[in-house]
Amino acid sequence: MKISIPLLNTKFSDCFESVLANIAHWQERDYQLMYVNEWDFKFTSQNSLGNSLDTHRDKSNAFNSYYGIKYTEYDCPDFKELIAVLNEELKDKPITVRVDTYYCPWDKGYMKYHNKMHIYFVNGLDREQSFLYCTDPFYHIEDRMISYDSFVKGYTGRYGSFEIGSDKSRDVDGREILIKILTSTIENNIFDSIRHFAQMLDKTESLANELEGFNAAWQTPLYWNIVAIEKSRKRIPFLFLFIADQYNVTEVIDYLDEINLINEKWDGLAGLILKMLMTKDFSLIKDRIVDKLYEISEYEKSVANQLLDVLLANKNRVCEIK
Repeated sequence: MKISIPLLNTKFSDCFESVLANIAHWQERDYQLMYVNEWDFKFTSQNSLGNSLDTHRDKSNAFNSYYGIKYTEYDCPDFKELIAVLNEELKDKPITVRVDTYYCPWDKGYMKYHNKMHIYFVNGLDREQSFLYCTDPFYHIEDRMISYDSFVKGYTGRYGSFEIGSDKSRDVDGREILIKILTSTIENNIFDSIRHFAQMLDKTESLANELEGFNAAWQTPLYWNIVAIEKSRKRIPFLFLFIADQYNVTEVIDYLDEINLINEKWDGLAGLILKMLMTKDFSLIKDRIVDKLYEISEYEKSVANQLLDVLLANKNRVCEIK
């Protein structure tokens, strides 16, 4: 048995969002509203700056709320049990599996690095010949035939299942979604959190704690989490433009350059962070990064408040006309 999953010709930031987007595409639905929680900055003092950054953004609940597709993961370390799950699930939909990319031939970490959280679809099963059909939307791999023995080497004991409900995205108000995003961003005062992070970095006299246990600067939580935040900022203009087009919120178009600039500022910051981690005398670069963080904080605050004011003013104007 095999389910065909035509893949989106899109480059996603991570494997999880590629799975969600492509299961929606398989159901002929949009997916972009899963990004409504991206504009955030969570920082709580921990043992290192990198570990103090929380880059989790809840996509699953937003995805279910708007597109009616609920995703749940389960522990299932026994491969025979997984085969039983496949026999049942593959009657009408694919499942996902978590795998270690060390054993994934098409991943750049193949036989080099362990990443036990990679995720892709199992969309078919051939019990007679003992192989699975696997589709990896992050790498645009379709219907790859993998033997049971090869699959078990990389399988890390978790699978995911989808419950398909009704698509609610056509019934929402795009302007209200944007107002909610911006209001939450402002009320949670993520701009103060960015400044707090800058202050903690300014007080840092050594990066030994950030580098401890890692062979290279690019492997550290500090660098990876800054990159994750940059990727989140990259999704913001993508989401806002989708809402502008899909729900006719035309005033957003006037702010796209400013919103895009937010991502560019974080992209430049990520490069400086990596350079700082690789430099023995990091004080000068640290000062540049601190200044950059203060600049980003003020800029994001200004853009968020201006756009919210415009959206609210237009909303009130429409209400008065009615």
